[in-house]
Amino acid sequence: MGPDLAPKAGQLVMVIDDDEDIRAALSGLLEEAGFRVVGFGNGKQGLAYLATGELPCLILLDLMMPVMDGWQFRVEQMMNPALASVPVIVITAGGTASRGPDLGVEVVAKPFDMNVLLTMVRSHCAP
Repeated sequence: MGPDLAPKAGQLVMVIDDDEDIRAALSGLLEEAGFRVVGFGNGKQGLAYLATGELPCLILLDLMMPVMDGWQFRVEQMMNPALASVPVIVITAGGTASRGPDLGVEVVAKPFDMNVLLTMVRSHCAP
């Protein structure tokens, strides 16, 4: 078996949500689907990681968080040319989907269908 046939590590997906249970559920779902996951409790932690770590193929982003909310995170991300191209799916319980288009994000309302979300993730992160 040549090196090209060795199993590859899955693509990295970032989950930013202050709800630890949701972060854990999303991480478990994504890891079962073959992705690697890195999770953070607020946008500031996520931005700090992006400045030094591997860029993910996708960011799953909550909006309502302490320290730095999802909208603030997205504005900061868009101002950084190295990070602006990373796609974002917003996962929110709030009725803020109408603000989605101006920040170039897809919006999924909580509670969400795991299969629908996985399909959306796979559309950005080919295995």
